[in-house]
Amino acid sequence: MNENIKNKIIPDFFTAITVSFVVLVFDFISHSFFTHPTAYIIFSSIAASTYILFIHRKSKFSIQRKFVISYLLAYIGGIVGITIISYTGIFISLGISIILVIVLMDLVDSDHPPAISLTFAFVLSDMELRELYSILICMGIILALRYILDNYIIKDISKDLKRVI
Repeated sequence: MNENIKNKIIPDFFTAITVSFVVLVFDFISHSFFTHPTAYIIFSSIAASTYILFIHRKSKFSIQRKFVISYLLAYIGGIVGITIISYTGIFISLGISIILVIVLMDLVDSDHPPAISLTFAFVLSDMELRELYSILICMGIILALRYILDNYIIKDISKDLKRVI
């Protein structure tokens, strides 16, 4: 039971807290963010990333470097998609930008699948800079809480369990 608390319940708790905090930050930074149609795509991407980073901490997709680089690549892909949309139309622009992001993620070995939906959201909407800032701030919050979970919470619980056993 104690191992379940350490390995399952505490990361679940941190995931719920982090996702709730991300909603609060999104709402605070961009007051009308959730009235924007693509906000839900962005939020679901961040929530899926939080789940992967906290629950599946040993997965190849939950490496923090991959998380950060993949979101930056997704943003670059979104800019490319927005730039070419007037020349190619929305569907071709979406296809080119998403393929570009997938290829770049593969080339730099930074695949984090939820980030790809950020490219989709950027191409579909005219995102403002404050939405980008809110995404970057939320990424920082997620990484900070993941660091605390890995280096202080889980580590301390492991020490306590060894003392009890």
